Amino acid sequence: MKRSVCIFLLLLIFINIAGMAQDASSGTENLPDTLKQLVEKAKTKDQITQAWLEISNHFLNQNEFQKASFFTDKTISLALKQNQKRLLADAYNTKGIIFDYQGLIPEAIDFYLKSLNIREQLGNKKDIGSSLNNIGSGYYFIQAFSKAELYFNRSLDIFSKLKDKKSMADAYSNLGSVQQQTGKYNMALENHKKSMHLHLSLKDEEGIATTLSNLGVVYSDLKKYDSSLIYCKQALQLRKKYHNDQSLSQSYSNLARIYLDINKIDSAYFYGKIALALSKKILSREGQRDDYQTLSEIETKKGDYKSALNHLKSFIALSDSLLNQENKEKIATHVVQFEFQKRQYQDSTRKAEEKKREQLKNQIIQQEKQRQMNIQYSGIVFFIMIVLGSIFFIQRIHLPVIWIEGFIFFSALLLFEFLYLFLDPSIDKISGGMPIYKFGINMILAILIFYAHSFFENLLKTKLIKKE
Repeated sequence: MKRSVCIFLLLLIFINIAGMAQDASSGTENLPDTLKQLVEKAKTKDQITQAWLEISNHFLNQNEFQKASFFTDKTISLALKQNQKRLLADAYNTKGIIFDYQGLIPEAIDFYLKSLNIREQLGNKKDIGSSLNNIGSGYYFIQAFSKAELYFNRSLDIFSKLKDKKSMADAYSNLGSVQQQTGKYNMALENHKKSMHLHLSLKDEEGIATTLSNLGVVYSDLKKYDSSLIYCKQALQLRKKYHNDQSLSQSYSNLARIYLDINKIDSAYFYGKIALALSKKILSREGQRDDYQTLSEIETKKGDYKSALNHLKSFIALSDSLLNQENKEKIATHVVQFEFQKRQYQDSTRKAEEKKREQLKNQIIQQEKQRQMNIQYSGIVFFIMIVLGSIFFIQRIHLPVIWIEGFIFFSALLLFEFLYLFLDPSIDKISGGMPIYKFGINMILAILIFYAHSFFENLLKTKLIKKE
């Protein structure tokens, strides 16, 4: 029998190890050696799941979204199977970022909300702030600015309490961008400057470049073109250090618009052509659409109507394509919002039911407690009545006077203690828990009991001693 049990336990251990080995090896065939080593070095279940998540983030950073999505799905599957909540929340967040980068914003928001729900259960404030910021960014890109501002403010509140300067700077920057879109230019400038102050204290040049660009755009909207050009050119010079095509495309596009607004056509055309080339390179449909529109306006002012018409056609084609996509996204967004609101309603209903059950449970406990107290009070009263009643029978017993006096004193003491115990909750309520008031009320009660005790003691002693 013992031998069979040992064999069974060994078999279970073998199956478990084999399952972990399969989780660790499956899907590594076509990975580079450096990524394979991440999985091969993993020993525990958590380490294996973490390794797959790192691989998905690696491909995300390389803009290889299909591979990133594949490995993220693998991470989610493992995390669900093994109930690894922290890793599941991280994987949902990564999946949201993948959709975000692909312009699939409603899908991104859905996964950000899933991640937030788990992170709120786990209670890690930094992770919660990050999810709130991501959700705000998603709503910003679908132009749901009021919701975006709400989530950015919530994330800023968390990061401020954590004194996380980098995250605070990003939150201020995001708030400024939302406020610029809603015409709150003074608030936008204030928040961008707060972001700049934090980025400067951290010596974060990429963050500084982004904030300079944001300030330039706000000043452009205010038609303060001199200030706008200064900030946008400073942003471009910093961004050239990092060769980030997406941010460079944005800087060139901003400069093209500003020069067009101040009627410097040659400069506008120079920056517009570079911006369009970079937008094509990074496959940004929104960037290409905006750059085609800018170039069409520039070429119209130059008198190059043929090129202007071609660029206008390209702008219209991309606009139609994006409009259809935006309509789909709006429908999907409504679905996401409905699901989120439904989940909130279900949560609030569940919490209300739990509260109701808890109140009922407490009520039953209180009733049972009161019942037990009543039984105990009744027992005490019955005992005191027996003691008091027995006084009238001791006259038949020949006892010394000192014994009779002691018995009467003991009976009065019992009565006093019972009254004190019985009236204490009421005294506490009347006095409000203040010691001086309780002391005063107890002193009055003691005096009354003292005189009552003296009266009955003299009466009983006289009677009993005479009998004696």
